[in-house]
Amino acid sequence: MRNILSERGGKRNAELVSSSRHLDHNLGNNVETYDSSLNDPPSVPNPYIRMIQLSNMTHSLDDTVAISRVDRGDMLGAVARFPDYLSETGRFLGIVRAGRERSYDNIALVGMGGSASAGDFLQDWLGERILTELAIFRQPKLPRSVGKGTLLIAFSYSGNTWETLEAFHMARRRGSSLVAVSSGGKLEKLCEKWDVPLFRLDTGLAPRAALTQMIRAGTVALQESGATSGSIEELARTGDELRQLRKRIGTDVSSSKNKAKLFASKLLGKVPAVYSLYRMASVARRFKNQLAENSKVLAILGLLPEACHNELEASGKTANSTRLVLIRDTVENREEQALLDTFRRVTRGQGAHGSLEVKIRGQSELGRLLAPALFLDYASVYLAILRGTDPSPTPWIASYKARYASVIASDRGSPTNQRP
Repeated sequence: MRNILSERGGKRNAELVSSSRHLDHNLGNNVETYDSSLNDPPSVPNPYIRMIQLSNMTHSLDDTVAISRVDRGDMLGAVARFPDYLSETGRFLGIVRAGRERSYDNIALVGMGGSASAGDFLQDWLGERILTELAIFRQPKLPRSVGKGTLLIAFSYSGNTWETLEAFHMARRRGSSLVAVSSGGKLEKLCEKWDVPLFRLDTGLAPRAALTQMIRAGTVALQESGATSGSIEELARTGDELRQLRKRIGTDVSSSKNKAKLFASKLLGKVPAVYSLYRMASVARRFKNQLAENSKVLAILGLLPEACHNELEASGKTANSTRLVLIRDTVENREEQALLDTFRRVTRGQGAHGSLEVKIRGQSELGRLLAPALFLDYASVYLAILRGTDPSPTPWIASYKARYASVIASDRGSPTNQRP
């Protein structure tokens, strides 16, 4: 096995490892990439090299002019700002007014699409620190457990997401304590009408590009409501970590040294099958969604160990068309290591060759989630460029929202369907 991307100096944050070799977990800050496809006989064209050649012939990842022609909405610029929102230390402080600190029976985070991703990361990061139940809802109807003893935080970048607005109305009728995170829209008007704290986001972004803004807002809301302590300080430290990673995977780093660009090239022409532990689900779901919205590529998402008890049986039937992506943590106990390594070996036995592992070293708990998320965000945009696709527009999602809103508005015109 030949190491194709070994670097002998400096910090290396990302570890991409193929299923062909187990990489020792104690390599410090080393970054090494192995690919079983490099063992092809000399007479057989190497599929990895052929893939790189194909991408260079179409849409180069090292030609800034060519990139700008494809990435017309500058999604790469939006991804590059990912770390900076975390470091805006004074932002959002004091929005939740003093006197709201109290103990809650439960906490509900409500949102859809890219706006809901913030809730995923908050749950994976702070779920164990918060003594009460914290749950995420991606639907308009809330369970009976959401009531007077609930702190409900609604995330809607546009402020016009129908499902989120419905849940917001329902929670208010039940007497829940409300907080909103939005750039405006109907949600902002409701907050003004009901005197609800609103964390106002920057306008002009795609919802998925506002992830770290929403994470910051949600963190401040939880801490100022008394649900957590010390979490705000971790945001700035994580921002510093991510800026170091950005230096290694940004647009100006050539493909020969850029792990995110190489990672994207290995997904070209494949259906990514993305797996992670449940406690890393926020990263895995985010990547699956970014592949859909940025790369316009449909992906498979599975969480372990549950996937080992059902969909693993079908993996061999799709081995030639899929590329296994295993998202790992740098802090895994023996049972987790055994689970992930066994899963990888079994899928390889089914014929899944050249699978990828992503492991990013973060110094903080939040960094161990957001560092791989940043890496994979970059990879999703690089894949879009390799495919010649502008990552910013989402016309089919816009079409769905417009049509659905029209139907809902029509139904609301009926006296029997009007909201009380």
